[in-house]
Amino acid sequence: MLTPQRTDTQNAMKTLHRLFLLALLSVFGGSATFALTVLPTDPAFGLYDLGSFGPGSYSITGSGIVGLTPGNDFLMRPDGTPDTAVTSPAYLYFNPDGSFLADGLFGPGGANVKIGALMGTLTNNPVSASDWFQIGYSKLVVLGSTSHIYLAVNDTYYPNDSGSFTAEIRAVETSVPDADSTTLGLLAGALTLLGVIRRPRR
Repeated sequence: MLTPQRTDTQNAMKTLHRLFLLALLSVFGGSATFALTVLPTDPAFGLYDLGSFGPGSYSITGSGIVGLTPGNDFLMRPDGTPDTAVTSPAYLYFNPDGSFLADGLFGPGGANVKIGALMGTLTNNPVSASDWFQIGYSKLVVLGSTSHIYLAVNDTYYPNDSGSFTAEIRAVETSVPDADSTTLGLLAGALTLLGVIRRPRR
C-alpha cells in the first residue's frame, strides 16, 4: 500500500506535467494540430485546418499521392509532379514536371501552385490565387502573429479525385523570449513546484 507521502508526490508530478503542457501550448498560441490528412476536395466547400500557431517559423512537409482522374493514370505527388508517367490521353502534357493549368484553366492556387499539389493559406476565406502558396514536399512558413494554417489540394475539378496527402508541421523556432506574462507565470509555477516535491522517506 502506498504511503500518503508517495501519493502527494505523484499528484505533484501530475500537476507539474499539466503546467508544462499549458505553458508550451501558450507559446504556440493555442491549440495545435501537428499532422493532418488532406483529401483532394474543393476548398470552396471547406478547408483543412492544420491548427493555430503563434509567432515563429514552422516547417510543413507533405507526403502521399492523389489521383486526379478515375483509375491510376493520373497520380500526383505533393509538389504537383506525376508519381508515374501520366497516361490519360488528355493530360500527357503533365509529363514530367506537372502543370499550372489543366484543360486551360488554373485551380484556386492560380499560377502560384501546380495542379495536384498540396497548398496552404493563412485565411479561412481565400478569395484570390494570391492567398495561396504551394507547400509541396516542404515549405517554411514564418508567422508574425498568431494564425491558423489551412490546407487544400489544387485542382480544377474535384468530384473524381481520390487519394490523400499527409501534412506534418514542426516549429523551427518559437517566440519564447517574447512569451507573455501568463506563459512565464505557468513556467515559474512549474519550477516552483519542483522545489516542494520531496522524495519518499525510506
